[in-house]
Amino acid sequence: MQTIPSIEWNGVSYPTDSEKDNSYVYVLQGRLRLIGFGEVDAPVGVGADQTTRKANEGEASFEVRFSSANNPAIRGPLQITMIKLYPSADHRAVLERNLPGARVVVLADACTRDSLGRPYLTARSTYYRIDLPQAPTAVFALVRPDPDGGNSGPGSTTFTFSLFTPGKDMTASGCTLHSPAP
Repeated sequence: MQTIPSIEWNGVSYPTDSEKDNSYVYVLQGRLRLIGFGEVDAPVGVGADQTTRKANEGEASFEVRFSSANNPAIRGPLQITMIKLYPSADHRAVLERNLPGARVVVLADACTRDSLGRPYLTARSTYYRIDLPQAPTAVFALVRPDPDGGNSGPGSTTFTFSLFTPGKDMTASGCTLHSPAP
């Protein structure tokens, strides 16, 4: 989060429920423009009423989920999700351009199922390990392009970042493994 200074924060939202230990999850939301993308026609509206506007393909929403749990292993940021306009095939280049100095390693790709074992109907996911020069531990990313935007969009690419090792998720996803378990 701190390596990307161009995030425009929208604010925090809080859920209405809490966990058994009285902890809760809260969400910090924002927007940013990723480096390396140009202007495209972006849809506005749905179905027959849909029009287009000029936008940068690198426009992305950014959401950070935090936990207030008493357990220090799960307190703090749980996950960061970034969704950019249009599906992108070269995820690694997107990550490297936008995380200066990062070492991006493909752990697994060509995943045929999600982490729960359900089959993907379209694009395949890729798992990465990202080593940031200023971070003491690796960050893991699951990247999934979605070419089907339905009747409201051009598709998207979802980047999900976490500090948790994705070992079992990569196995359940039917991926081609490239690097030893992180």
